[in-house]
Amino acid sequence: MQGRACRLPRWMQPLVCLVKGCLKGKALETHDGDAMDSQRTVLGSNPYPDRPVLAEGSLFVGRRLYLSRIYSRIGAQRPQSISLVGEPRIGKSSLLHRLFAPEIRTRYLTCPEEYVFVLVPVQPGEAFDFAAFSRQLCRQVLQAVARHLTVEKQQPSYDFFKQIVEQLHHHGKKMVIFFDDFHLVTQNPSFPLEFFSFLRSLANNYPLAYVTTSFLDLQKLCVSKEIEESPFFNIFTNMTLKPLEEAEAGQYIGLSREAGCSLEPEAERLWQLAGGFPYPLQQSCHLAFQKKRQLGSLNEAHWQALEDTLHHSLADYLQAMEDYFSEEQKQVLHHLVAGESVPAALQYLQADLQRRGYLKQEHGHVALATRLLEDHFRRRSGRGNNKPPRAAGRAWRRWLSRLLPWKT
Repeated sequence: MQGRACRLPRWMQPLVCLVKGCLKGKALETHDGDAMDSQRTVLGSNPYPDRPVLAEGSLFVGRRLYLSRIYSRIGAQRPQSISLVGEPRIGKSSLLHRLFAPEIRTRYLTCPEEYVFVLVPVQPGEAFDFAAFSRQLCRQVLQAVARHLTVEKQQPSYDFFKQIVEQLHHHGKKMVIFFDDFHLVTQNPSFPLEFFSFLRSLANNYPLAYVTTSFLDLQKLCVSKEIEESPFFNIFTNMTLKPLEEAEAGQYIGLSREAGCSLEPEAERLWQLAGGFPYPLQQSCHLAFQKKRQLGSLNEAHWQALEDTLHHSLADYLQAMEDYFSEEQKQVLHHLVAGESVPAALQYLQADLQRRGYLKQEHGHVALATRLLEDHFRRRSGRGNNKPPRAAGRAWRRWLSRLLPWKT
């Protein structure tokens, strides 16, 4: 799997910075409720992190439907490949790590001992290229198969990797490889077309599957037309990760009970403020817990101060969310914020946004799903304390909107 080293070109670096800035640390995602026993909150301490983190242990709630659907494909007679797609900080990486957890394999697989799981986090940087990725993949695979095979360490190559897969198959084992932020691979020009063809060939000829995460469909995030048209992408079933359901968000809010300062009386207010979007919900709960523990209760002035703090601390996140929408979708959101009817030509986009969890039906009309998102667009459209858009980055944001058109 040798390839020439190659840095990301300058024109691609703003996109990587945007996505990695939103995903760095991996914001809150949801875990199965049974995991709460594994990481109890210390009484009196704030159970909600004040920074982006992977949701593990007690921080992971819900997502049972996704776990079940994905494992039904992994557990097929021949494992099926899955592409998890969702906006930055919606919880893709946390779900990927949860899928990888041994206790979850045992719960959802009939014969978990027949599987070898490999987790490959993609870490971008100056040295991230095909050769570095190949070395990392080889290390992770050798570590995973050590208890099943005796393999001498070699330089990464297609033949070496194929031999490992063949030996596992001979021993009656299936392999599942989890690639986090796989769009950083498809966007990197140092990865040759033959690499994707090789992965597809393995999946077609052996009981091997891939589970990837990305912020858009992988084929929309390819560095070249040649790779975009590769049949590699045909092996995947796409699953879009949506915000948490209200009951799941309530389960997360309920973590405060064990810490001795329950936010459950404020659950409705927190849901209206942040909805089921994991990172804003985490930050909202962190600030509300901190303030309520200090004051004993929260009045309207406290909530207003909390919202102002959130708008400041989540400015980059909200801007990244806005950049995630197409221009037509932004028009829909601005119409709704202004209390106007959405033009007939854009109503299909309104329906899609509602299906994806960005809009909600409220009191007989459609509104933005959260107060934070609504206030952000109100300010941007000049109907609130609007500030002019930052000059820095305008050009690459226009470039980003052209590169990543929203397709429904």
